[in-house]
Amino acid sequence: MLHPTGGAGTFHHVACRGALAQSTHPPSTDDPALVPERAELTYDARPGELEAAFTFRLLNISRDPVVITDVKTSCGCTVAQLPARPWIIPAGKADELRLSFDLRAG
Repeated sequence: MLHPTGGAGTFHHVACRGALAQSTHPPSTDDPALVPERAELTYDARPGELEAAFTFRLLNISRDPVVITDVKTSCGCTVAQLPARPWIIPAGKADELRLSFDLRAG
């Protein structure tokens, strides 16, 4: 979720809400499959900037590969860029999800 805050042209916080994912075994609330390296990033926009780019590194802590077929954002101002479709993160490995945010929407 993206949170535009502060004065004109300032964008501060971004929190990772996760991706729609499926693995080869049923998910468990006690055993999450993907863990973000950082759940929140901070960005200070300069006047005149139109877009902010973010990269979330996701670690697969499950014993199986995670297959991500789609990522849905909460609004049209955010675009997620999957590295591949389907995006497969092997067990014990990490990969990056890139997001861009249209600062004019805030």
